[in-house]
Amino acid sequence: MPVACFSLGPTISIAWYVKSGILETISQSYIRTAVAKGLGRMRTITGYAFRNALIPIITQVGMVIVDIITGSLVIETVFSWPGIGYTLVNAVLDRDFPVVQGIVLFLAAVVIALNFVLEILCMIADPRINREAAA
Repeated sequence: MPVACFSLGPTISIAWYVKSGILETISQSYIRTAVAKGLGRMRTITGYAFRNALIPIITQVGMVIVDIITGSLVIETVFSWPGIGYTLVNAVLDRDFPVVQGIVLFLAAVVIALNFVLEILCMIADPRINREAAA
């Protein structure tokens, strides 16, 4: 049950972004031109359309990971799983402020590091993104 709670929503969200990104990219003129020049439809979709639809997908995956991290606070408490979320909720209930501050600081550092990694992945996926402007 906890795995279903963790995975069902994010899977649907990412699948929806992939589908809408691919459909939006397929309607572009350069995709129709590539298919008209003789490239196969699957090669065109995987080689051109998917790569150009990757930026919103990477952003959505980042948001989903953050949602999973913050959602673990509730899921671990509801299902009594030992973990950071369970420890944080117990520390709040016990008014153990140093533990709360440490866990919140750790989770904030994880989210900041994740955003940095996602920014690098976006620059790799789309070379048109200016590396100097992102820094």
